[in-house]
Amino acid sequence: MTGRVEFDAALYEGGPGSEILLMKQGRPFLSLRTQELERIYENAVRQKALRPLTLLQYELSFRKKPTARALERKVRASLRGPKSEIFQMGDIPKRDQIIRTTNSVKGWSFYQTLKALRNYCDKGPDNPPTWLATALVRRAIYEFWLSRPTDFFQLNHLERADLRIKDQEKSGILSYFGYRTDVSQNVRRQILILLMEAYIPPVSNWQEWGDKNSIARKRKVIRTLSGLAFPHRHQRSYQNAVRKWDQDCAWFKERFEC
Repeated sequence: MTGRVEFDAALYEGGPGSEILLMKQGRPFLSLRTQELERIYENAVRQKALRPLTLLQYELSFRKKPTARALERKVRASLRGPKSEIFQMGDIPKRDQIIRTTNSVKGWSFYQTLKALRNYCDKGPDNPPTWLATALVRRAIYEFWLSRPTDFFQLNHLERADLRIKDQEKSGILSYFGYRTDVSQNVRRQILILLMEAYIPPVSNWQEWGDKNSIARKRKVIRTLSGLAFPHRHQRSYQNAVRKWDQDCAWFKERFEC
């Protein structure tokens, strides 16, 4: 990645030109079902957050089912409200903060980028607007990783200890992104969502993970969760972990229609 990352102000605010910028960024709600989009809509209205509504309108413009079209009409009606009722930014990082963070990424270490991604996963489930706002930073991290040589992706023993990665050569991709059974269900599943959008850094068995949002990536997540559970199914000390792996795997299959 070269130069500074330009901040998409119109996209962030949902202002003029936001649809063009949305097309450049892709469809962040592509994997969500209409029922889940309904919940995002309700939260956006309740929090008076404009940007999620703009993203919803863009995503629903691709959908043809009656439920999706009905939701699109509600979103458009909210966005067309009188000026005194136009939604304002909810509790999301301020624009200057996003700019500074995005443009500082190219000076970070591998450890710092992993910490940032984990931090966003920790906060994401309870604050969807924050997750959406940090999409620019996450994208900058992936672009930065793509520009780095292989020897960049190393961790010293203190960094490994902090990230709870016991062995850098043997630890799986889930470990790098912070997936563990001792974190909350919401955070575990936010990490699985992150894994679908992320560029996988060249560590461990990264070649097996396919491209982002690909069928190969979906299958790898499912095989990994199933593989974690399989050897421990009849071990009493692993009953809780196996239950969580199985539940997350079932949720992932439903979420991404596998």
